[in-house]
This record gives sequence, C-alpha cells and structure tokens, in this order.
Amino acid sequence: VRPLIRQSETADGVPITDDSISEKPPTDGNGIICRHYDRCSGRNVKGISFMTALYHSQKAVLPVGFQIVAKTEYHTENGKEKRRCPVPKNQYAREMISQAVRNRIRFRYVLTDVRSASAGTVMFIRHGMKKSFAVPVKADRSIALSSSDRRQGRYVRADEVMCGTDTPIKNFS
Repeated sequence: VRPLIRQSETADGVPITDDSISEKPPTDGNGIICRHYDRCSGRNVKGISFMTALYHSQKAVLPVGFQIVAKTEYHTENGKEKRRCPVPKNQYAREMISQAVRNRIRFRYVLTDVRSASAGTVMFIRHGMKKSFAVPVKADRSIALSSSDRRQGRYVRADEVMCGTDTPIKNFS
C-alpha cells in the first residue's frame, strides 16, 4: 500500500477512522464472531466488529489501518455473563492514527465517527499528534466556546449551542 499512498497523497488528504460490523447471523459465536451493538439498526447483531482507517484524497481512497475487535474477556452485566474487548475502540482509533503519523502520511485533519470522538481521542489527535480534527459531537458533550472559557473551566452542553445537526462548532477543549 505504501507506494500507492505516496502516489495518492495530497496536502488536503485525511485519514478517516470508523467502526463497522459484518453480520454473520447463522454462525457459532466466539471471541470474534459475537454480538455487537449496531448503531444503525439500534439493536444487537451477531457478526464481526472491526475498525478501519482509510486515507482519503482527491486522487484515491486507500486503506491504511484495520483491526478486528475481538471480545476475549467475560464480565457480568445485569446478572448475565457477556463478552467484551479488552481494548476500547478509541484506543484502536488512536493506534491507527499514530501509525499513519509514523508512516509519514501527509494530512492535517483527522476525521472520525462519533464513537471515536471521545475527549481522550480528540486531545490525543490535537496535542499528541499535533493534528486538527473534524468529529461529530454528541448532544450531551461539554464543550468550551473559546480559549478563555476553557482556561476558566466554562463549558456548555453541545445541544445548547447547536443550531442544526450540520452546524460546525470550533471547540477549544
């Protein structure tokens, strides 16, 4: 993939991280094929959950990261034994972004889905990787509207300042 990336890189290219589920309903369950919550359908589905990182430029869209989410640990929730992945999806997203930086892929912005838009991941992208980001914000997320507000600890809920679902907001967190 590296030669293709080098041919396709542009200054405005972006890595995009996302999680997906490939449904496998009739298959026996294990650590990889198991139940996952599907945000699109609003229910649990049996299948393989995975994280991807794609590099998107004007020239091409190429894969630069892939990670299967294996639920290898057991825990009890509401009296039921359930599987869980020992590594949070946010950590997988951070690792894929770090790998893109180590591979010296050219980009200024990182795009993620709402599940990877945690405060820890956003701070990692901004301060750890020295990159900017564009992420969807959950309505109940606290944000600072200015650098001064951030320094003084003044945060507001995102749904209190959003005019619509596609309103961009500069966050100073």
